[in-house]
Amino acid sequence: MCLAGLAMSLTLYEAAFTAIREFEREAFRRSITTLSLVGGFASTLFWPLTHALLSWGSWRSTLVCFATLQLLICLPLHLALPGHNADPRELAGDQPAGAEQASGLLRSPVFWALSLALFAASMFSGAVSAHAAGLLKHQQVSESVMLWSMGLFGPMQVVGRLLDLGWGNRLPLKWTGGLAFAGFPVAMLLLSLCHNGQPWAFAFSCVYGMANGVLTIVSGLAPAEMLGSYPYAQSLGWLSGFGMLARALAPALGALMLTWAGPGFTMIALALVGVVGLLSFEAACRAASKQTA
Repeated sequence: MCLAGLAMSLTLYEAAFTAIREFEREAFRRSITTLSLVGGFASTLFWPLTHALLSWGSWRSTLVCFATLQLLICLPLHLALPGHNADPRELAGDQPAGAEQASGLLRSPVFWALSLALFAASMFSGAVSAHAAGLLKHQQVSESVMLWSMGLFGPMQVVGRLLDLGWGNRLPLKWTGGLAFAGFPVAMLLLSLCHNGQPWAFAFSCVYGMANGVLTIVSGLAPAEMLGSYPYAQSLGWLSGFGMLARALAPALGALMLTWAGPGFTMIALALVGVVGLLSFEAACRAASKQTA
């Protein structure tokens, strides 16, 4: 598991966003939206594929199949990527180097507000993704509706990214991010209404899925637009570290809250976490505006 986690941190969205930043500076937003749109189909396609492989064979044969896909498809595609021969000093421009960069970044109020926003968002999504079934059951949602509702998470991420692909360039990042962060507490509000009727469960899944999908794009854009005086890879690396920590802690913390405080308290706590993320992102936007003024 440790090896898998290390491999994911070196190959998934954060590493890909850094590479795109160097190759597609002029079309950076559209490029990362397109990439995350394609990546959004992963859960939509691979959850049923995994289920089918497990029903046809064993967990060992399923893992062998996925390992083969990595070696025969992903590895050749990785090796086919063009190299980047630019001098690192050229990529950094006139920015300070080494320890001065890290020191300046860690003193930036924009950085800390963004870190808190992304930490809260990752804590929310990590807890909800892990415990959505228990929360929906608490709201007296039938098993069939629960399964259909949870199955919407992946497709709705794709829908959110399609909307950003079509209209994202017309909105500044603060509006796109604000809508995405606001989606989390709104999703909790919709979840709390599920006992009034089953359609609220689908509304919860749609809002949560779309918000979660767009936040992936926001997390890639924010370091470039709001911390542009620092190297993109460094800013994204520090910010994503807080998000990864939150995702690692969220399932266990969510389980503790459900066990000791109950689903009702857990939903209230998650809504508050969503509000903290929204307010922190707005604070980061205000601090970034003051820096550029």
